[in-house]
Amino acid sequence: MTPKKIPTNDLDRALMALVKSKSALPRFLRELGTGELWFLTPFHPEIIGGTVVVENGMRSPFMELKDAEGPYVPLFSSFERLQESMRVCQVPEDSVAAASMEAVLVLDLLGKMELRAIINMGCKTRGIHLPPETMRDVADGSALKPLEPTGETISRMMRNIDPADYPTDLLQPVFEILRQHRNFRAAWIMEYKQPEDDGAAERHFQFVIHSDPRDAAVYHEFNLVLASAARATGLAADSGQVDETDTEYLTSLWRSAEPFYIAPDHARPEGS
Repeated sequence: MTPKKIPTNDLDRALMALVKSKSALPRFLRELGTGELWFLTPFHPEIIGGTVVVENGMRSPFMELKDAEGPYVPLFSSFERLQESMRVCQVPEDSVAAASMEAVLVLDLLGKMELRAIINMGCKTRGIHLPPETMRDVADGSALKPLEPTGETISRMMRNIDPADYPTDLLQPVFEILRQHRNFRAAWIMEYKQPEDDGAAERHFQFVIHSDPRDAAVYHEFNLVLASAARATGLAADSGQVDETDTEYLTSLWRSAEPFYIAPDHARPEGS
């Protein structure tokens, strides 16, 4: 019998968007901590219908699997996705049971247990690996909470980059997150080399962002995407914001280098 079409929920859509582009990371983290998550637990005959709802305070009910990296817990965005994974992985129905729990509780437990998770393993949405630190950050709300400014000023020798030498894999998700928020008016990418790095082959990129108005939460989302893209490409990258009231500096910046991103409704400063 052909399986019924599985309904797609908000977490499914966010997961599929993240598989396509790391620019969807903030959206995925937001949806991950919302609602319930489903998981497998050892089957007990006394469970009516094969489904149990686990409440806070109970002992860890998670069924753990192992791969080359060690133990992990499979999680699912819905009961239907759990069933889909069981069909694909050919798991006998009488060997496990389905359990659900509030998402933040699941993530908090697994994070504190230092266990990895894979969400929607074997499903058409594709699967995403979740390290313990990510789950802890989503559970306590810090994943999307802007960092407090340190007030530290760093002086760096920058050089402009020819567009032909742009790090495309790093730039693409950054470009996409910039397009998602009107606050971002223009952005530049430059390259620098710290004195202690003399002789090192690794390239260091600096993104210079013009936001108007500034929004700490939106800028934090940008940095989440930048950090994720940098890890995936093996490149080093940082960012900084331009003081939007410093028109003299903005004008000189436009004169010295062309932005790789300009908001559609944003005009060049006069005199640039």
